[in-house]
Amino acid sequence: MRFDRNYQLTIGTGNRAVIIRPPLQIVFNVTKSLDKSLNKMTLQVFNLNESNRLATTKDSTKPDRMPIILQVGYNGSLQTIFQGDIESGGAKREAADFVSTFNCLDGGHDFLYAFTSRTVRDKDTAISEILKDTPYTKKGRITKQREITRPKVLVGNSLQLVQESLDDDEDWFIDNEQLYIVKKDEVVSSYIPVVSATTGLINTPERKEKTVTFQTIMNPSIKLGGRVQLVSANAPHLNDVYKVTAINYFGDYDGAVWTQDISAKVVTNVRVIK
Repeated sequence: MRFDRNYQLTIGTGNRAVIIRPPLQIVFNVTKSLDKSLNKMTLQVFNLNESNRLATTKDSTKPDRMPIILQVGYNGSLQTIFQGDIESGGAKREAADFVSTFNCLDGGHDFLYAFTSRTVRDKDTAISEILKDTPYTKKGRITKQREITRPKVLVGNSLQLVQESLDDDEDWFIDNEQLYIVKKDEVVSSYIPVVSATTGLINTPERKEKTVTFQTIMNPSIKLGGRVQLVSANAPHLNDVYKVTAINYFGDYDGAVWTQDISAKVVTNVRVIK
């Protein structure tokens, strides 16, 4: 499986895109969760040519947007595991290598700079109106919002207003530059991938309180806010269908690591958001 792994990294630099593919070495860590914070990626690219090293330098104090997309998979099948903005990035020499390091946020530019000033008559309209002010964050799956009894004035940071509009049983997250709002018993897709020893389960799953954790080989078909079916021979008491609440991806194209850690919870009476 190590020799089948593949990736494509695309970085927007003004009027052109820098596209990075194997055999260049990359090392990455992508963190996603439902905890009402932005998904993050730290990324290292080894030995870019000089023009691309200079083009992909990003100063965190400057508002210019530098978009980034990381797709991973096997052979010719790639799926996006991170799409967002580079907050800071630059290269330095380490022994014989030039190493470009990037710190990235999904929805970061809109979280920092998008501003809303609108009056709305219901919460469904509120989310749609707020998204008009977030040029890079689009609408994903949004649960039905409760009605409000009178017009409401929305003024402030756009994504902060989204968080302030949530009910206690709702979570929000941005995944690949799409906003999702889901209730605790809702999921974003009807698809349920199976994780077992034959499909890539690496360790023995564990449960702490209501959360089950396990590790698999890199499997981009497992989605945040979606479901996964766990089949473990070593921990059969944990075999069930779970809602994915967090994913941490770890990748080293030239190394041994090409895995992801999953956190998930059992959810009863699940409804798929259309």
